[in-house]
Amino acid sequence: MFTMNENLPFGAWLKRRRKALDFTQGDLARQAGCSIETIRKIEAGALRPSRQLAVLLATHIEVALGEQSAFVEYARGITHSVSPSQPSTSNPQPPIPNRTNLQTPLTSFIGREKEVAMARRLLLRPDVRLLNMTGPGGTGKTRLAQHVASGLLDTFASGVFFVHLASISDPKMVIPTIAQTLGLRESPEEPLLEVLKNYLRDKQLLLVLDNFEQVEDAAPQVAKLLISCPDLKALVTSRALLHAYGEQDFPVPPLDVPNLNLLPPIERLAEYEAIRLFIERAQAVKPDFTVTVENAQAIAQICARLDGLPLAIELAAARTRILPPQALLARLTSRLNILTGGAQNLPPRQQTLRNAISWSYDLLDPAEQAIFRQLSVFVGGCTLEAAERVVSSNVGDNVAEATLSPTLELTTFDRIESLIDKSLLRQEVLDSGEPRFWMLETIREYGLEKLSENGEVQAMKRRHAGFFCQMAEQAEPELQGVEQANWLTRLEGEHDNLRAAMLYCFEQGDIETVARICAALRRFWYLRAHIIEGRNWLAKALANTDRLPATLHARVLHAEGLLAWSQGDYAAARARSEESLAIWREIGDKQGMANMLHNLAVVEMAEGNYDTSRTLYEEVLGMFNELGEQWSVALALANLGIIALYTGDYAQAQQRLDKSLALRRELGDAQGVAQSLNNLGTVSRCLGDFDTAYSLHEESLAIFRELGDKWSIALCLANLGFVELNKREYEQATALLKDGLETFRELGVKQGIATCLNGLASVTAQSGDAKRAALLFGAAESLLESIGVSSPLPERVERDRNVGIARAALGEQAFSTAFKEGKLMGLERAIGLARA
Repeated sequence: MFTMNENLPFGAWLKRRRKALDFTQGDLARQAGCSIETIRKIEAGALRPSRQLAVLLATHIEVALGEQSAFVEYARGITHSVSPSQPSTSNPQPPIPNRTNLQTPLTSFIGREKEVAMARRLLLRPDVRLLNMTGPGGTGKTRLAQHVASGLLDTFASGVFFVHLASISDPKMVIPTIAQTLGLRESPEEPLLEVLKNYLRDKQLLLVLDNFEQVEDAAPQVAKLLISCPDLKALVTSRALLHAYGEQDFPVPPLDVPNLNLLPPIERLAEYEAIRLFIERAQAVKPDFTVTVENAQAIAQICARLDGLPLAIELAAARTRILPPQALLARLTSRLNILTGGAQNLPPRQQTLRNAISWSYDLLDPAEQAIFRQLSVFVGGCTLEAAERVVSSNVGDNVAEATLSPTLELTTFDRIESLIDKSLLRQEVLDSGEPRFWMLETIREYGLEKLSENGEVQAMKRRHAGFFCQMAEQAEPELQGVEQANWLTRLEGEHDNLRAAMLYCFEQGDIETVARICAALRRFWYLRAHIIEGRNWLAKALANTDRLPATLHARVLHAEGLLAWSQGDYAAARARSEESLAIWREIGDKQGMANMLHNLAVVEMAEGNYDTSRTLYEEVLGMFNELGEQWSVALALANLGIIALYTGDYAQAQQRLDKSLALRRELGDAQGVAQSLNNLGTVSRCLGDFDTAYSLHEESLAIFRELGDKWSIALCLANLGFVELNKREYEQATALLKDGLETFRELGVKQGIATCLNGLASVTAQSGDAKRAALLFGAAESLLESIGVSSPLPERVERDRNVGIARAALGEQAFSTAFKEGKLMGLERAIGLARA
């Protein structure tokens, strides 16, 4: 709200207002359409703004429309009278002795620039009267509110006052506590609420009401106070929404933490708020504490493990007096036990992390506490469907025979919503529009403790495993149909839960359920490049095949054969596929036999045994036609086309792939259509018809974009890059390959990263920078070796040709030296080199 001060020059007033809005002089100059020098002169009192500029300034520093005329006169020096928004002075209220009771903090305020600016901007809006900063215990709501309020002291003419509510639990005491803070007493003639209304009615004042969650029933009284006092505003901190009319929710996020897979250099680590807080608080107890190469990774992991919660980070940093970060990290397996011993001048709830969370848990009713405990069984969160069927289900001791209730009681849904309101549960909306609920890991650990205390762990983990086993089996057939992209995304989102389900079943000796999940996830693991992890789980199942039914044994072998093939482990792929084929033949299952013959054909093709592979595919094609498995027919045709491509029979490749494309179009298999178009693009590239190749890859890319299949999008970008490389359009090739590289990097698909590194190395080789090319070729080779995967044949041909160019330019010894250096440089350095 605009308030003039007859003793304050306009320039000084403008400077204070600008800073309250967290604007620089440059920010304000850009918005008002003038120079920084103009703003500088106005604030220094050396220049009066024109009427036009004054109107623009009024707009951008949020002066209400009804007050802009007075503002312009003030800016132009026409009047120094009080603002029309201020009360008449004919009957003035007694002045407040001090304009604030905010105390100077004992420690520095770290980060939060975005949140501070946003909160101050909201509080300056005329329509925002009640701003509620919400978040779980330890998020730093109180400190943020104090910092925001201190920056608004010059904006609220009657002052800013901090009201401590943590020590009271009776909602009836809120109004007396506010009055006491302001130095008011109850009058015999009228209730204290009326005294407070009368006192504040004409005052422009900000109240900071801290820790409102345990007195939330007092929200209507606060609302009445705000309604009666038009220039009064309230900044509330609470672990729960107040559900009061006019409330503006302001969720306080944790401090930002770095991505542990993409750590920046040490000198930039302190750019992350959580890291900066840890360093400063560690130096408070150990002045010589510094970030080093040895402890940087541990510091980042500590902050990430603590979810960026300021209280948790401060408690952890205090431990560095006796524990270096590496040792502290090793003890953080139980966050709640190690994070104790906060400052004695803090409230008890802030002296340990467990106390901070217990404070919120104890405010829940028994039913809410039960649901909170049960939801902690999910790892990485859950969808509404999972919450419906696990939290409210009736599951027996045998997971394989579990029956899960598909409905959620209304009261249970309401309680989940209540947990969100109380900041113990968080919600996000997925791209599908479906809500997902999750807990910060520190809060989830507390929930698991309570689950154990109540003897509910085994029952809930059985329910959890039962649901995710059924989900994996529901997904299996969908991964080769029109819903493939949606199910891949869904499984990726639930991967942590699937891992937890398998781990629990394995520990309980329930190998059958482990095997069911493994067999169902084989295509997901392959398509999303979780090859090594998938084979590790399959090895656990195959070590206990005596406990598996024959069909399940064969399916696990099938899965192991597929993943072994994708790693280039063709001997294992052939052996597992032959074992599985033998079981299906013994059972007499033609579908299983056809699938295994198909796998064997894939192995033969990968090893270059094209005649054998072609014979097997022809047999498989006949079997799939007999079975009516049109999706598999299309796949077999596509692979016959690829064999023809690899053997140089481009006409046959074109014919097979065209048939596959037509069938996939007929089936409505968008994913398959895009794959066939991509393969046809490769045929055209090998034929030297680069314009057609580009067009086919581009059409494929458009479909993959529509499906949201980032993996295939990145692959198409890389293929387009290879086409441009062959056209010697090096700038376009570089841009496309870099785009593909960034997407593969985002997805964590190392084989795709290697493909793009090889492509960029080829561009570099042809552009004349042979040493850089050798380094990138070496880095790509090292990456492929680390995941045990071989490059596909067209990529190997392209790579080998350009390796030859670089080797010829450098000479054998220099090339070998650079290649070895590239293998040792590490992924991030290699990506940095590729970007350059």
